[in-house]
Amino acid sequence: MKLKSVQVIIPIKPLSLAKSRLASVLDNHTREALVLMMLDRVIRASTAVLSADACLVLGGDQVVRAMLLDHGIEPEEDNDGNLNDALWSAINLAKAKNYSATLILPADLPLLEPSDILEIIRASNGLTCHVCSPASQDGGTNAFFQPIGNGIKPMMGVASFSKHRSAIESLGRNFVILQRPKIGFDLDNETDYEWASQNIRGWYQGLEVWKSWLLIRKGLHG
Repeated sequence: MKLKSVQVIIPIKPLSLAKSRLASVLDNHTREALVLMMLDRVIRASTAVLSADACLVLGGDQVVRAMLLDHGIEPEEDNDGNLNDALWSAINLAKAKNYSATLILPADLPLLEPSDILEIIRASNGLTCHVCSPASQDGGTNAFFQPIGNGIKPMMGVASFSKHRSAIESLGRNFVILQRPKIGFDLDNETDYEWASQNIRGWYQGLEVWKSWLLIRKGLHG
């Protein structure tokens, strides 16, 4: 069953700027393919539960926009410059479109499954509670679900999980912590990449697929 009342928001940088901490271990082409592969994973998990119309990918570049159109998703430009300002604008846009809740997901969750998104929605107690899933290592926020009428401006960045928790609890609102391994793992650095390449089935085959897709989209062959 597709849920139609939740807007999922996935922020993404232009490919040339994404995952810069991997620039010393991956060439630019492989790094960009990696970003696309992980974004594709998050989109597929989201659209398996939500409709493509309910999936908003914020930012990116021309190549990312081409990929989104393959998924039937209209690109949304980031005109705010600051991540949290852009997310807040997207939340307000969802409110104007009469969504009941928003779910912010990063684009770098290579293990994410549709069941994880369903569990976030279930934990919201009928879309009434804030649900936050922490990153497993750095204190960040890897999923942030909010009822549309009680939303706060996101505070993504350093120690964002504790900031979100403090802000929501200070307002007397229900805050649910959902810890799931496939949400908690986000790929940021060389150690993360090595773990993923050794433990995620089909990792290198998937990268090759996206490297080929990227070559075609950039007009280098085919």
